[in-house]
Amino acid sequence: ALEIQEEIESLGTGIEKWAGIDETGFGMTVLTSLTSDAVPILSDAILNPIFPPDEIEQERRTTLAGIASRRDDMYSYPIQLALSAAHSGHPYELPRLGSKVAVESLTQEQLTDHHRRHIGNAMPIVAVVGDVDPEQICELLERYLGKHSVKEIKHPDIAPAEAETTPNVEARKKAQTA
Repeated sequence: ALEIQEEIESLGTGIEKWAGIDETGFGMTVLTSLTSDAVPILSDAILNPIFPPDEIEQERRTTLAGIASRRDDMYSYPIQLALSAAHSGHPYELPRLGSKVAVESLTQEQLTDHHRRHIGNAMPIVAVVGDVDPEQICELLERYLGKHSVKEIKHPDIAPAEAETTPNVEARKKAQTA
């Protein structure tokens, strides 16, 4: 991890990462002249993560702090409650950060397995913006991402939502601060 971090810093950039409800993304912004150096580093970080225990713990602390503060957000918390009620029995009912219990119990092995099944086997969608030679960038992407074999992903069967939902009522005495 330290070696990759040093390589990234030598390019004057960082790896951007994000996760939404329906996607996970990775990105990097570099000078055009450094593209051929950046693509192998980014592809290695995406395809061969090592999940160091100390970084897992740091991310766990950050995520648990986010979960704890989520209930105090007078905008996003009611939206999460509405999504949970509207999508009962479907993965959309789950909060993006997860639950305290799930995050506390997450292991390195579970992360590695999840990555292998959902990211390592996924067909990447790649977008390149800038003053690059399209043929050169396609060759680079094929060389570093093309060797990764996409396997059929077996998605879990998800039962259709129940016609009736159970109300989830939560009352708190909290003064609005904004």
